[in-house]
Formats: sequence, C-alpha cells, structure tokens
Amino acid sequence: AALATPAARWCPDVVSPRFTLAVIPDTQYLFDSDRGDPAPLDASLKYILDEASGQNIVFVSHLGDLTENGLTSEFDAISRCFRALDRQRAGYAVLAGNHDIDSRKDDQRGPSPYLDAFGPHRFRRLPTFGGSTPDGYNTYHRFRAAGREWLVLALDWRPSAGTLSWAQNVLDRHPRLPVILTTHDLASADAAGEAELSDLGHRLWDTLIAKNDQIFL
Repeated sequence: AALATPAARWCPDVVSPRFTLAVIPDTQYLFDSDRGDPAPLDASLKYILDEASGQNIVFVSHLGDLTENGLTSEFDAISRCFRALDRQRAGYAVLAGNHDIDSRKDDQRGPSPYLDAFGPHRFRRLPTFGGSTPDGYNTYHRFRAAGREWLVLALDWRPSAGTLSWAQNVLDRHPRLPVILTTHDLASADAAGEAELSDLGHRLWDTLIAKNDQIFL
C-alpha cells in the first residue's frame, strides 16, 4: 500500500485577529566552516512548523548573518535546513548580513553563494513571494492575517540607492498595506548600552522609514 501523505503543518488561520511572526536572528556560528552544527536550526524550524497551527504562525523572517564566512559549503548546509519550510510552502524571507557577502560593497556586488542558495529563484514557488530587485539581494513578500494583507520588505545589509528607490516603488504600489521592514543593521548600543540608530539605520530612517508611516515594524 502507498504511504500516507503527512498532513500539512502550515495552514495559517488568516481570519483570526491573533497571529504570530516568527523571527530568527543570526545563525552564523551554527554554519561556521567545519565548526558548525545545523541541529539547533533544524530543531527551531521543526518547532515553528509544529507550533504553526497552535500559535497561528503566519510568516518567518531571518534577519541576516545566516553563515559565518559566506562559503558555499556553509550555504549548502543552511539551505538544507530551510527545505523544511520549502516542503510545507511556508511563507518566509531571509536577507544577507555582513557575514554572508562581500561586506565592502553594497547590493550591486554580483553573484555570490548567498544568491545561489537564497536568491529570488528559491521564493518564487511560495505564495507569499512578491518580487525582488534586479540584483536579487532584496525581496518583498505578502501574507494574509487578521482578515487583511500585510507586506514584508527584506532589505540587504547595505542597500544601494537604487534599492531604496525600488523599495519606495514597492510601497507606492501597495499604499494600503501595513509594512514590516527587516534588515540586518538598524540599531546598535551606545557607550551606556542604550539603543541608537546605526549609521546604516540612520540612512534607512532618513531615506525610507521616516517618509512612509505605513512601515510600522
């Protein structure tokens, strides 16, 4: 007899007013050449899928520094982990942190192991994918929750002026959607340990966030 197909674990209640966004910060030390260990991320993604129904998890965002050195072998390893979400067609986004790419350049840096693993081609099969910049380092995504649509802008560690113009165009084309902006470098701690905008954070604030109050998170 044929094996039974396991029940899908990703089916958010898009009407309920209560929903959850799962956020994954830096996983770089789990994918650090031969010193890495993918087991903690495997367990985290399994937990997200197992709790997707009970917690009404509607979207997953990784905030960058997926890897420590941006090596193909490191991205191969973390790419395998994220196949757990791919198989369920779960809505998610990732973005490049400074450890994932050539941090001396902005998002016009060209091909990279990051793009090979997590470029737009990976997300086009997902119902939440909206589009990307031509370079592939920046994406936007839409998901439904609480009876309406929401938009996620996932921006590269050093978005170029062209990317910020692209992001504004995405907002202009979706003026009624509340927007969540994810990026790798927005704030840092000052000498007293208080949070303050980083240099890149100031640039994002001045050129994009302050002019668009639909960016609420």
